[in-house]
Amino acid sequence: MKTIPKSFSLGPSVVSVAIQDTLIVKSAAYGLCIPALQAIFLQKVNPEFNKQAQVQTFYHELTHMILDTMGECELSSNERFVEGFSQLLLQFMQTANGKT
Repeated sequence: MKTIPKSFSLGPSVVSVAIQDTLIVKSAAYGLCIPALQAIFLQKVNPEFNKQAQVQTFYHELTHMILDTMGECELSSNERFVEGFSQLLLQFMQTANGKT
């Protein structure tokens, strides 16, 4: 995936993705997943936060959303797992080629 979608289906829901100038969160996060709202919020690209970092953040938040949708809240709260999984998922998406 070369671009971040504006929305996508996940289970019975449609998840919206919003890019904002500022995220209001307690930490210095660049993304936020809110399963109750079926929404992912991402920080707008700026000099400190480039497009590649934004895409990686999207995959990180997508992983949270998938795990929460599956009811895997313990895995979703494991940031080490989520970060590792999302990095490998992004690598797959960026390098997959050909058809079977």
